[in-house]
Amino acid sequence: MRFLFFLLCVDFLFAQIDSSRYNPAEFDEESTTVVETLNALRENPIHLNQAGPSELLRVPYLDRDAVDSLLRYRRRHGPLKSYRRLRQLWGRETYRLARPYITLKPAPWPALVFYQKNYYKSDPGEQFRDTYEGSVLYSYSRLRYRHSRALSLGLLLQKDPGERLINDLFHLALWYRREQWSLLAGNYYLRFAQGLAFAPSFAPRKGFSPRAALARDADIRLRENLTSAESQGFFGLAAQTSLYGAPLFLFYSDDFRDASLKDGRTYALRTDGYHRNASEMESRRNLRQRFWGAGLSLRVHERLSLSLMAAGYRFSPALDNSAALLGDPLKRRQYFAFSGNRLQLFSLAYTARLLPTLNLSGEAAYSGNRGLAGAQTLFFRQKEWSSGLHLWYASNNYQAPDGKLFDSNRLFPRGEWGYYLTLGARPRPGLEISAYKLFRQNLWRDYFNPLPVNKSELALQLYGRRDKRSLLLRYRLIRDADYNGARLEQATKNNLRLEYRQENNGWKLRGRLEYMGLNARRERGWLFFQDLRRDIGSGLSLTSRLTFFNTGSYNSRIYEYEPDLPGAFANYALFGRGYKWNLRISLSPLKGFRLWIKGRYVRKSDDGDKNYYAYSYDRELRLGLRWKP
Repeated sequence: MRFLFFLLCVDFLFAQIDSSRYNPAEFDEESTTVVETLNALRENPIHLNQAGPSELLRVPYLDRDAVDSLLRYRRRHGPLKSYRRLRQLWGRETYRLARPYITLKPAPWPALVFYQKNYYKSDPGEQFRDTYEGSVLYSYSRLRYRHSRALSLGLLLQKDPGERLINDLFHLALWYRREQWSLLAGNYYLRFAQGLAFAPSFAPRKGFSPRAALARDADIRLRENLTSAESQGFFGLAAQTSLYGAPLFLFYSDDFRDASLKDGRTYALRTDGYHRNASEMESRRNLRQRFWGAGLSLRVHERLSLSLMAAGYRFSPALDNSAALLGDPLKRRQYFAFSGNRLQLFSLAYTARLLPTLNLSGEAAYSGNRGLAGAQTLFFRQKEWSSGLHLWYASNNYQAPDGKLFDSNRLFPRGEWGYYLTLGARPRPGLEISAYKLFRQNLWRDYFNPLPVNKSELALQLYGRRDKRSLLLRYRLIRDADYNGARLEQATKNNLRLEYRQENNGWKLRGRLEYMGLNARRERGWLFFQDLRRDIGSGLSLTSRLTFFNTGSYNSRIYEYEPDLPGAFANYALFGRGYKWNLRISLSPLKGFRLWIKGRYVRKSDDGDKNYYAYSYDRELRLGLRWKP
């Protein structure tokens, strides 16, 4: 086992979630969904003295114990008057994670926030024009209106580059909340326990905060879906009420999903949401999915909670995932083996607080075709350190279209198992040490013969902060397997990152040096960037970045999490040899208006891998507008 340390700067978010210490998006395949959800909660934080239990559970990283401790304090002492008390109630780590999404200031009603962003590639290349039917314009519109504490409305429209329809993605959510009941109509997410049956963007994931990764409970969470994540969540009605004092949830959805076709029959659900050419348009919303279910949460004891959930799916037309239709080669690579038009799911979850410092939580799920899945989490916390263990298992015939096993965000998860350990410590003020180890994870499944593909991962991080300077050093060792042509071969990746941050006389600086090495292919790659930010005053600020990169091929690519327009998360895979720069201007010309303009330019002298198309240069202009009267 190889250990190394590494550092990085954080805390400065560039008006978005760009913190490598606590950034869930950096370890999540659905980074856009996570960032949009978190930014929406930043814009509309939960009021701690007005919110009820269900609304408080919408705050990321808060579990039932944290919510109950706040409600007990309010009953005994009245409204919370300062944030300092929260550190005592929740502990420093939970408070630090939840702080951006909570407030003690009463929100004004009514309230309106409108956000628009667009970008346009000035030269997309001939391949883009020859392949896609729509324009290169990207358009995103989001409106949130809060009429009162009880009533809110949200609307989102999105078009990706290459698509024809300006409203290719349409999300709507109308939510009415009362003290004892609530009703949500439109697009919504469900989260249940460990995520085996239902899990939105806050599914279990790797990360350097044990609290964020392992603080799971047995509660059912309901959230509106106003993100640009396509082919996820539900469209219909979701209600919450009380049954003898226990929260009861009822769900119904009737929606259309993208599905791949062969010989006119549906054989797989598609999740990327792209509708840019004739083939993708053919798969657009051609599968009807109806869903219904109910869930009940019970507080059996002060230290024990149980939740039960039952749900059913109906697909029309029926899914045909047979080898007779697909042929053996395609069937072997499929993510799921479900065929038919009906599916039932049942799940039971628990949370037990054995000691003030020790929590246990777990979930057991069953699908109608006799598939079984289970997950178990142990979380231990003290004042200056915390640790946890997470284990999971799913049989090959377990089917859950909206469930996500650990770090797996695919529909119908494949049979897999593994276990994961994480640790966080603060040995002295300004110094944090954190680590995780993914001991084993089977992410592949073959329905005829097992593939010898195992994955393990180790990561260590050291973070130090003093005054207005910070450093972060991180090392990741990933053992995986991948296809090299038709041959399956083991691969080892070493990733090292050093990042710093400094603030001085109105300037904010951040730089990163990153290295990637592939042992099997003997490839090496590196990336360096430098950020500069200056807040000039009168609502004007400038943010710039210059990046240099050099990697052997796409296999040794390095992802760069670039400051983008608020509400977006720019995550670029850089490979080959070249440089990139971007400049963002933010200004507020009128009260209630905020305008962002961002220019981006990429120049490559070598693509590094001819199997992956990339133009030699890329010019792009992005525009964002927020109106908050």
